[in-house]
Amino acid sequence: VLHDGAKELAQNDLNSAKYVISDESKDIGEKLSEIGSRLDYPHLTKDLAKEIETLWEDAAIQETYARGNELQVPDCTKYFMENLQRLSDANYVPTKVLKIYHSF
Repeated sequence: VLHDGAKELAQNDLNSAKYVISDESKDIGEKLSEIGSRLDYPHLTKDLAKEIETLWEDAAIQETYARGNELQVPDCTKYFMENLQRLSDANYVPTKVLKIYHSF
């Protein structure tokens, strides 16, 4: 979403230069966009996580993320981007989070 959003903003925003993705990140973004359009997602490996991190760290992607509400970027995006290495560990086991609500 952020990769495609950056391309759209680069075409339509008055300050479009800040949405131009670097060449290295552009190739990764194209690869990830192709994966995102498939029905059979690959497992999140360490190598794939590193590529996603590289794209996430791109200045244009960060500028686009700042406008994420316009692109309907999920609120949890930053959490997952900051935890990619942990989530891509072959031994990773998701845990349930118990939320306790208090009524005041």
